Amino acid sequence: MYIDELVLELKEKGITVDVTEKEKLKDLRLRKLRIEKEKSERAKPEETKLINSIKELKSKIRKIDKKLKNKR
Repeated sequence: MYIDELVLELKEKGITVDVTEKEKLKDLRLRKLRIEKEKSERAKPEETKLINSIKELKSKIRKIDKKLKNKR
């Protein structure tokens, strides 16, 4: 709807927008929204470090558990 409102506003100012330009505007807006979403979903460096350290700790715990089971 945002694009339609923009087109109406341009028409009021005397600027005509053809259908292909309107579709291009929609595509650009959708692409911008998708890029913003991807940026927000990316993990921050601190989060990545924490996730990696948690994975390392889990693997160390598994190794210790295996050693303990083997000793029994």
